[in-house]
Amino acid sequence: MTEALAFWGVAIGLGVLALPLALRLFPRFPDAGAGLSFTLGLTLVAAGYFLLRVVGLPAGQIGFIVAIILFAVAAVAFALLGRRRFLPTLTRSLPGLAVAGAVFSALFFGYAAFRAYAPDIAHTEQPMDFLYLNAMLASPDYPPHDPWFAGEDASYYYGGYLQAAVLTGASDVWPATGYNLSLAAVFAAAGTAAFSLGAALARWLFGRRARRGGALAGAGAVLLLLFGGPLASVFELASSHGADNQGVYEAFGVEGLVRCGPDADATCTGRRLDPTDTWYPDDFWPWWRMSRMAYWGFAQGQVTTITEVPAFSFILGDLHPHVMAIPGVLLALALCAALWRGRGALSWREHLRRPWPLLVVAFVYGSLAFVNAWDVVVLSPLLALAVFARNRRDQPLGPALLDTASWLAPPAVLAVVAFIPWWLDFSPESGGIYAYSGEGTRIEHVLLMWGVLIVSALALLRVAPRRGRSFSSLSLGLLLAILPVLIWLPLAAFERTAAPSAVADGLPAALGARTAGAWITLAFYGVSLWFLAAATIHLNRRKHAATPVIGLAAFGVLLLYLTELFLLRDALFGLPRLNTVFKLSYQAWIVLSLAGGIGAVAAIRAAPPSFRPLVVTPLAVLLGAALVFVVISVPNRAGGFEESVGLDGLRYVERATPGEYGLVRWLRDNVERDAIVVEASGRGWERDAGGAPVLREHASSYNSAASRVGYRTGLQTPIGWPGHEVTWRGSSPELRAEIARRQDLVDLVYTASAPSEALAALEALGASYVVVGPLERSRYPDGLLPPFADFLETVFSQGAVTVYRVPSYEDLR
Repeated sequence: MTEALAFWGVAIGLGVLALPLALRLFPRFPDAGAGLSFTLGLTLVAAGYFLLRVVGLPAGQIGFIVAIILFAVAAVAFALLGRRRFLPTLTRSLPGLAVAGAVFSALFFGYAAFRAYAPDIAHTEQPMDFLYLNAMLASPDYPPHDPWFAGEDASYYYGGYLQAAVLTGASDVWPATGYNLSLAAVFAAAGTAAFSLGAALARWLFGRRARRGGALAGAGAVLLLLFGGPLASVFELASSHGADNQGVYEAFGVEGLVRCGPDADATCTGRRLDPTDTWYPDDFWPWWRMSRMAYWGFAQGQVTTITEVPAFSFILGDLHPHVMAIPGVLLALALCAALWRGRGALSWREHLRRPWPLLVVAFVYGSLAFVNAWDVVVLSPLLALAVFARNRRDQPLGPALLDTASWLAPPAVLAVVAFIPWWLDFSPESGGIYAYSGEGTRIEHVLLMWGVLIVSALALLRVAPRRGRSFSSLSLGLLLAILPVLIWLPLAAFERTAAPSAVADGLPAALGARTAGAWITLAFYGVSLWFLAAATIHLNRRKHAATPVIGLAAFGVLLLYLTELFLLRDALFGLPRLNTVFKLSYQAWIVLSLAGGIGAVAAIRAAPPSFRPLVVTPLAVLLGAALVFVVISVPNRAGGFEESVGLDGLRYVERATPGEYGLVRWLRDNVERDAIVVEASGRGWERDAGGAPVLREHASSYNSAASRVGYRTGLQTPIGWPGHEVTWRGSSPELRAEIARRQDLVDLVYTASAPSEALAALEALGASYVVVGPLERSRYPDGLLPPFADFLETVFSQGAVTVYRVPSYEDLR
């Protein structure tokens, strides 16, 4: 509890320090941006800490505290310089400040309490996430090193891990606990930011007196963002209790969710599972199926897609970039809304008059790429549209375009320059945009997955003023709706396509591959985008306050629309739509949760009193169905809340193998930060009939036992998960050869027939320590391990785990 309070205190402190900036950036928000200050403060401090470390700021807690102190000095100076505006805005927004603090605290401690029932860092890509958090904390120099590829800088968008490290390091929390508390901080910051932005957009739409409507819309946005899930969860719950009408499930395309009992015949299309013994599904991770449409139905082109939502992310507990980016995405959206809401045209002259917004926009959008590179690609056009829409209200087309470009250029350049040390090491594997030519997504699955959000967002059209709507608005909206298809056609015709199994054969094959239900999906997205885009254009011309929220609805639908037409070629191109659908639909969920929360309240307010029950009832049913996912998944993930084991993500290691837990503690406390530690390569070996070592098993990723020294301590090891290194650094023959060389050298250390062989391999690796534990004995059995104690110094031993120090190579010569 003490660590949780310290962590929370640092997060709250950063939010308080960022208030002077937030109140100036978001003066038209009901809370004056207080709900966004947590994210704003952490974003700026982490960016500043990164730059300070690059130029020599010391590592450890002192470095984090210095960065925070410098930010505090800047914040106080900024508040004093603008005190005439700051103090009145602060006084006016005190109720909003109190609400923001209460929402953040409730979400933080609520999620931490849940996480205490499932804290283990032990599955999926959690080892990778923990690796980068520890790398931020353990690296002696910046840019940080890659603990799974000794001697090389990290090549990934690790800004979110740096933000987590700021909170963990400044509060002096054990990193395995900091991992789980970082998830809680992201959860709380996302919810608080969603409430702030949702309430602001709703107040602009409903008017200043509609305080209750704004609060309800903000709460609705939080519910949809953090607690909403696929409607297919209703079928999962029903099936777990024996409701297995095959025809009903097939009608909704979820026949794969049927539970077939042990006596079911071959016509049952579902899984061989008995009904649950509790009120919620009690089999292993049933909520996982909600993130993969492949489990819902069969042969519908969904095998290679991920349809994850934030609620799933927080239940799973992976501290992934797309999860840590949620608060930053909401902050960027808030900046877009605030810029649109401002008065007067924006051009380069504005930067001369007020340079500080330039710095904020640059660091916020630079951090978007730093945390999750996909977000800056998607949200940068939205920033440009917001500025252009503001300029277009008061200027002809040509000057509006020129002023927009001149205003955007300086922060764009600064955003790149400020993070140059990271960009130089970042090597994304991207091969351009392709036309998607596959079966597509069935309309039933679209409605089950995103139906609540889209329907709620479309409800905004009910309250959008239609008087004076021009033909040009409808025409431009239609053009925006068909433009993606017009771009897709030539890409498909010239065979720049990618089907789930093979490259398609031109336009006829691309057109024929899509199922009837998927064509309905395209039409649904296209028509929805048409109406929403036309309404946005019309409202912006009238300078109507509903413009940004309906624009967000249009933007969210557009992202889903694009997933049905295009895909990005990346390291996972063999599963062509996996990352495109995953990343774009995740961003769409964030955007549409805002629009949907506001749209639901707007529809209720717009209905005549006598008809409101007819509006409230179906909306309540839809929202209740969306919440089923969390209601049944949380107790399953928490093991029925039978035992709270605390927030130490490595406590399970201490229980199972105390020596491995002691190893982590000893390495963190006693080994130099730049040391290279050798552990098993991940391969498996055995002796052949002649007694010679032979390879029996190749290394693989997603093994939480392998490469454990690197990810549990952040210290450098020669090789970790090889597949991930290829993903991070690009698939080149040179890289694969280097990975194989390192694996061979590590294996030679553990299979050497003479001390000289082992020492030569250790010198080639630049290693300082060698670890021998249960993993090494299982990977190198049959007496393959050399007698390290005979030629290396034993420096740690606990249970079955021993650490040896390598003598100075100069002395060995």
